[in-house]
Amino acid sequence: AALAPAQAVTTVATPLPSGDGWRAEKIHHADSGIWYAHVDKVVDSYGANEVICADDKGRFVLLTVYSGQWTAHAVTCDGQWLAPTRSADVDPRVPGRELYAAGKGGSVFQVTLRPQPFARFALESREIGHAGGEEFHAIVAADLQPGGAQELLAFAISGAVLQLVPGRDGDAFTTTQVARLPGRVRDVVVVPMGEQAPAAFGVSRSGDVVRMQFDGDRLRTDVVAHEDCGLGRIAVGKGAARVLYVTRDDGVVVRLQQDAAGAWSRSAIYAGEQGLRGIASGRFFADGREAVAVYGYDQVVRMLSRRGDGPWQVETVLATAQKGHWLAVGELDGRNGTDELVATGFDGQVLLLSRPFGYGLPGAAVPAAEPPAIPTEAKRALRIAARLGERAFTELSPLNYRGGFETKSLVYETLVRVGADGRLVPGLASAWRIEDGGRTFVFTLRDGAMWHDGAPVRAHDVALHFRRWAGLPEHGWLRSSARITAVRATGERELRVELDRPAALLADLLAINPTAVAGPATWDREGEFVRPVGSGPCAWLGPGARPQSLRYRATAGGAEFELVHTGDALDALLAGDVDAVVGSWLVGVDPRRAAALRRDSRFQVNDAPGSSVWHLALRWHEGPLAELARRQAVAAAIDRDELVRVAAAGYGDAATGWAAPAFADWPRGKPVVAPLAVKFAAPLQVVAGDADALLVDTVLGQLRRAGIPVELVPGGNAGNADVRFVRTHGAPYDPFTFVETFGRPAATATAATSRAEPVDAALADAVDAFLGAADPATWPQLFARVQARLDEFMPVVPLFAPRRLAVVRQGVPTPALDLDAYRLDAGSLVPPR
Repeated sequence: AALAPAQAVTTVATPLPSGDGWRAEKIHHADSGIWYAHVDKVVDSYGANEVICADDKGRFVLLTVYSGQWTAHAVTCDGQWLAPTRSADVDPRVPGRELYAAGKGGSVFQVTLRPQPFARFALESREIGHAGGEEFHAIVAADLQPGGAQELLAFAISGAVLQLVPGRDGDAFTTTQVARLPGRVRDVVVVPMGEQAPAAFGVSRSGDVVRMQFDGDRLRTDVVAHEDCGLGRIAVGKGAARVLYVTRDDGVVVRLQQDAAGAWSRSAIYAGEQGLRGIASGRFFADGREAVAVYGYDQVVRMLSRRGDGPWQVETVLATAQKGHWLAVGELDGRNGTDELVATGFDGQVLLLSRPFGYGLPGAAVPAAEPPAIPTEAKRALRIAARLGERAFTELSPLNYRGGFETKSLVYETLVRVGADGRLVPGLASAWRIEDGGRTFVFTLRDGAMWHDGAPVRAHDVALHFRRWAGLPEHGWLRSSARITAVRATGERELRVELDRPAALLADLLAINPTAVAGPATWDREGEFVRPVGSGPCAWLGPGARPQSLRYRATAGGAEFELVHTGDALDALLAGDVDAVVGSWLVGVDPRRAAALRRDSRFQVNDAPGSSVWHLALRWHEGPLAELARRQAVAAAIDRDELVRVAAAGYGDAATGWAAPAFADWPRGKPVVAPLAVKFAAPLQVVAGDADALLVDTVLGQLRRAGIPVELVPGGNAGNADVRFVRTHGAPYDPFTFVETFGRPAATATAATSRAEPVDAALADAVDAFLGAADPATWPQLFARVQARLDEFMPVVPLFAPRRLAVVRQGVPTPALDLDAYRLDAGSLVPPR
């Protein structure tokens, strides 16, 4: 069945530093890796070509451009990584051309454009084939048998080549295995072969370059070259007859050329860092010389070129913050006479590389060089507003609960973290599995992970960190802390955590304190703190040049910046004391001031969905709200749209569930209908807590309009209040550990951590079911059970989720704002040096 299309998101291209003679721009930034990309003409009603890509979360993305603004149109296929095709006319039942994708889940999808008014469109996806137990790393839709519709081939991890053909009736496709290849095919290109049928050339992890060509209905295959190393990508030489370029996993680029007699010659034209991936050939020089670009794990896009049969030269086009995975080539910028490159990789960035205006366009007038967009002053270390506790300067350790949050999340990583949709994504652990009915968790650490002192991250290091916190009373608020019975390294990169019973361990491992992992060099031989050493995105350098500041260096790119302790962060920005304010749990950004600053040309304001929720906590067990009908009357009186508009200056999202709308797995709340003839003998006693006065006044006004008498108790006793304003903690604690608000106190709770609130048995049972659920795949139905009881029982009334805000000085890159309210993505603010 087709999935609902995602809302299109438009981004203004962001300039990036690049090599001489090149322009670089970031045109899209996903919240997960983008593994494949193509440049093709997809939307007939648009003049420019489009960029086709797919990400690690199963989203098929089509990027369209208009005057430097890139719009991402997306549809989610099955939630797992995908490989897309270029557009093709495979299915005669569908008007025009279609797009296809296949991926990790073993399914093949057809993606089509559903037209909308004013030349707009929405992407729609449907599954057309499935191969159980397979993965697809490559898929091709092209004219491989001249005449009739084009062909669709999907390449399975087992080596099977499957052809999908549309049926004559209905929507069905038939799937037939037409060949079996030696090993997993990772990339395929199609090459015209003159009077013969076009040939598809694939590269495999087995080191083979395989030619595939239809002979009637039969797909003939033969190995034209073999390398003693796995192969990653393949490109067809532009303007060169029968030339292929192939990347090897060890960093070598091989050039293959077929002569008139059909024999293939081989030459190695480049030797670089391990993990070479993307490769693309095109017209990148005005003199038309032979050129091919490469991109890989070393995070650098390089251009290889030569004149005639001369020696190959190499130049750096762009140094990036992400490991490279793919390069695509095509025409995307008519202001020069050469091709453009699209680079994608592990961090989800889509980068456009092009020659400057007028390059390769003889006689074209171009504007004079403009002054740099970023003032010279901005070349110094960037200053970011923060709240720094005393321990930030003396013992910045995840094993204590002082010193701040951003201060630590920059340095240390948790094994897993929260993604853009609120689901778990890899952190220091690249993968995990659950065994023994939920009593054992086995983590695979990220390949190549390094501590900031240069030592490799090993599983026994992580096991040692676990032993420093698991089971200790001060960490008993993490329920699984008391459940852990053993933590062992079973290999250099494999960690085994054993529990005495099934538990939602992964949810607990999101917390910075104490589960973010500190490296061995953090401690001396006696276990005393020495300095912060982690594996996170930034290395701690020490106190900054300003009072109450800390210096960091981004591990990707090497740029340095400072966290500066401030009072009111926006005041500090206006005074020039800091360059950027990124809203978080500790750093507040007043939405009304942000709305005003949006009109100030000196600053730019960015916002993204937030992960915490303002709600009204109702005293349900006694007093006037012990009657369900009165709680329903309070809920029905709330106008969330007005709250967002007035109290949040538009920077909020109406919330009807316990968790913020951004959490994909948490259901929305059930609508409340106002009961009839509900009377209140006396005003409800309301305690504002930390809520903003305008929010409180707006809510009280709504209640009074509904005929509910209320009285604000200044500094009142929250325990005796009928209504309290409460804000949840936000990701990574929402909804995982904060939902324990409704559970039974842990057996390990101390007097300081135990709660005095009464417990509803049905709600507590639902929470306990989640706390004992090891597998995240079961969490959505358990969350639905919790929300269903909240809808019935109504101890709280959700209001809205404040959006996460950032205000930065003009010239500072656009900050990335994820759901984790305790994490600072400094890499998006600090470009590589």
